[in-house]
Amino acid sequence: MLRSYSNVGYADMVFVYGFCDGNATEAVREYVRRFPNRRVPDRRVITMTFNRLREIGSFSIHQDSLGVKIQVKNRTLHHFDNNPETSVRRASVALQLPRQRIYRTLRNDNRHPYHIQKMQNLLPQDYFKRLNFSNAVNVWLEIWNDSLLKQEVYSSSVNSREQLRNRIEVAVHQISPDQCLAATRTVHTRCLLCCKRPTF
Repeated sequence: MLRSYSNVGYADMVFVYGFCDGNATEAVREYVRRFPNRRVPDRRVITMTFNRLREIGSFSIHQDSLGVKIQVKNRTLHHFDNNPETSVRRASVALQLPRQRIYRTLRNDNRHPYHIQKMQNLLPQDYFKRLNFSNAVNVWLEIWNDSLLKQEVYSSSVNSREQLRNRIEVAVHQISPDQCLAATRTVHTRCLLCCKRPTF
């Protein structure tokens, strides 16, 4: 891509971009309003010009920016080393870099966003987290009970609080031991599966 604007034009784009608080679409409108006799740049041109000036320190497209690219790469990787659970969007805001550049930097380093490790595997400390999860059987039983009771209690409209109370009591007394056993087995099976294979 050849240079198609003068340094003055690029400087005006950056000025207008800053004037519009980084809103490129609004910056195009403001550029047209201020410079009606000039060729109108696309919003992407304004954004790329601003990013090039910030990262390279020049409007020149052909300037050798290897040192700057290495600095940007190191800054990005350092950010993810210190904040392994951060998202690309948050890193983009924090580092003031385009998201695509962050994705590319992570991909070139064989990393993936949102992943704490390069390889997904169970660690020794994960066993206790999973054990705590499987010990929370009461939560699963409450969900199961709640859905079963709702079917029985709300099968038809409820007209009073007393009628609601009576329906709940009848529904609880109608739960058979086989239903409780089936629910317990389901929860137990899910907990065993959860302990055997990672879900993240």
